[in-house]
Amino acid sequence: GACADMRQHIGHSLWRHRRATRPWHGWTAYLQPHVVASRKSIVWACHPANPCGGHGDRVKGIIATFVFALVTDRRFYVDAPDPWDLRLFLEPANLDWRITGINGIASGRHVLWDHDLFQRSYLDQMLEDDEPLWIVYTNKQSLIGPLLRHPQLVRRAETLGLFNIPYLVHRIWSLLFRPTAALERHFRRIENALGGPGVPFIALHHRAGDLASGFGMVNGEVDRRGSPSEVVALLTCAHLVEERLGLPNTTRWYLAVDSADALGMPQVDVWLKARKLITRRSGQRTHLASAGVMPPSGSRPMREGHVFENHVGGISHAASIGAHPQRELLPDLQSLIGVADAWADFLTLSRAAATIVSSSAFGVMAAQIGGVDNTFYVHGCVRLDLVA
Repeated sequence: GACADMRQHIGHSLWRHRRATRPWHGWTAYLQPHVVASRKSIVWACHPANPCGGHGDRVKGIIATFVFALVTDRRFYVDAPDPWDLRLFLEPANLDWRITGINGIASGRHVLWDHDLFQRSYLDQMLEDDEPLWIVYTNKQSLIGPLLRHPQLVRRAETLGLFNIPYLVHRIWSLLFRPTAALERHFRRIENALGGPGVPFIALHHRAGDLASGFGMVNGEVDRRGSPSEVVALLTCAHLVEERLGLPNTTRWYLAVDSADALGMPQVDVWLKARKLITRRSGQRTHLASAGVMPPSGSRPMREGHVFENHVGGISHAASIGAHPQRELLPDLQSLIGVADAWADFLTLSRAAATIVSSSAFGVMAAQIGGVDNTFYVHGCVRLDLVA
């Protein structure tokens, strides 16, 4: 009735308002002449010899490293050629972070994997040495806390307003990145299947784990997370969230998965046939860690005779491993397609009216870079607070 129509209108309006009212101008203080002209720089790097993790882990490291640049008045860059150059998928928005060739520099490297060590002594040592170039390898977003609390940095953090910025990840991402034209076209195809530009949708992410994704062990550990049955919980939560937000029952749901097994659930088939659920059956998403030049231990090659289909930049591809004369090129081609598809999934999750995530930094960080207020954890359909 009228009440339901009003609730739907309010829910849709709030979703649009949320995305339109999040500018952050404090970063302009970072672009003062003394910073722009500074000879001191910090580079977030991802090179074959140092593990970087997947999409979500890399975003966490980039965010923390940019905060490091902000509070130390250093120029900020990203050098991420592994496994596929980040510039294929993202380009500068308001700050040009592009740089190449850092892998050939031996000095100034800092692998920041141990949060406690960083907080206890390593940050003090870096600030004391004050090298002109810091090359940072990290996926620890938690480093932001010690950076903001450090006695030598706290005043700068206050000047930049870093203690009073809600949705910090969203704002930093919007400052640094925008999708390349090719990735944006990739998303637009998904968006059209979800109802077209401006139509709200709910995005669901299922993370089966690295073993189910096809590359075995990472850092000596077997990674198993959600089972295919978790997808049923995702669908149930999507139904509850749709009602809670007052979205119409014609709202479509997008399901991003890292394992084809998840698409074999009967409930998934029912919703797909009803055109309520949208997913892409062709091709398997590629976890960035599995596509690296230095693959995780326990990774396994593609099966002989495996057939895949997908598209990059609107060009269709189909190939059969073992049947193509240039067989050695096909794993690279599949890797590129899989990484591009995963970036498209990441972007789609970030632009949803609501996102439902599993145990994975991929889904959580996608929601954070998009500033998605309505983000829920699959187990219990509990809303997550991503304001910080």
